[in-house]
Amino acid sequence: MPAPFRLTCCLCRRLIPLAQNIYELDAEWQRRIPGMVGTLACHNCALRTE
Repeated sequence: MPAPFRLTCCLCRRLIPLAQNIYELDAEWQRRIPGMVGTLACHNCALRTE
């Protein structure tokens, strides 16, 4: 049985746990954070309140 693929957070660049929700970030995030790599983020990064 092949191993499931893993997704990396576009902000912190850590692997997103398999049991955690994945958040798709929109163009506003990309405008505010130009160093983003992709649009999929982990729970901690997507819901931070900075």
